[in-house]
Amino acid sequence: MSLANNLKQAPLLLMVVVQPFLSHAEVRSLDELLSSGAIELSLTSSGGHSAECITLKATNLSSNSITTRLEPGRTLHPEDEGEQSIIVTQELIFALHPDQSIERQVFGFCFQSLDAGPSYGTTFSLGQISEGSLLDIASYLNAHRDLPTSSQQEAIWVVSDCHPLSSVHAYSEPTEALANYVANSLGLEKPWYTTDHVKTVDELFTRQVERVYGEIPFQVLSYQTLDITILDNNGRVMKRLVRRTNYGPGNYTQPIDLQVKYWPQGEYAIRFEEHNGNVVKEEVFEL
Repeated sequence: MSLANNLKQAPLLLMVVVQPFLSHAEVRSLDELLSSGAIELSLTSSGGHSAECITLKATNLSSNSITTRLEPGRTLHPEDEGEQSIIVTQELIFALHPDQSIERQVFGFCFQSLDAGPSYGTTFSLGQISEGSLLDIASYLNAHRDLPTSSQQEAIWVVSDCHPLSSVHAYSEPTEALANYVANSLGLEKPWYTTDHVKTVDELFTRQVERVYGEIPFQVLSYQTLDITILDNNGRVMKRLVRRTNYGPGNYTQPIDLQVKYWPQGEYAIRFEEHNGNVVKEEVFEL
């Protein structure tokens, strides 16, 4: 075989020899490496509560090369108990030669919304891997990394802090799928509407809703005159969206966008009603 043919074959031979070695590299447990003293690890806050919010520094103290990982669902806890703990949502695999040190950013989210945001440089300790729905949502986010950061955080808080499912902003097919996944994981019915919540200087999230929005499809079977009205749970009219409007037979969509910051908490009904009092459709939202 000529030298030219040998060179052409070299990349193929390299792939055959090296690829099996990489694919069979042993990924060792981080807990085991730490307990045996084979690795030194530090975790510090990058000054936020979401996305690449933790800086990991690791040093291999052993005489062997090491491959290990941070798993989706792993919890990280701050030295200051008043600050938020973080759950890892993107798997981080890293390798270390003997005596080598590395620095990597850890991707995760706060799962204690009522606590203060971690301060820059706060030291974190390695916690346990979460369980149940919290582990499920971390694994889902690991597999869907292109989701908007805000939607990922909202989904975490629904699971960890019992935020309303309506607070997950499902404005696209991927975020709609995320909201559906959370609903199925928790055994909840996904609401037809989305809520924006009041933010304060001290809190990332409050229960006070300032905006409700969404769309309600409805059908008209014959020529009808409709009123579309919002009622509180005592039957009091809060707002008239449509008054004595004529509709022909067909399918329609009614957009809803309400500023409700000063409305009392409770359940409200959006009622589609004929002029003769017959209720065509009714949807409910809760503040």
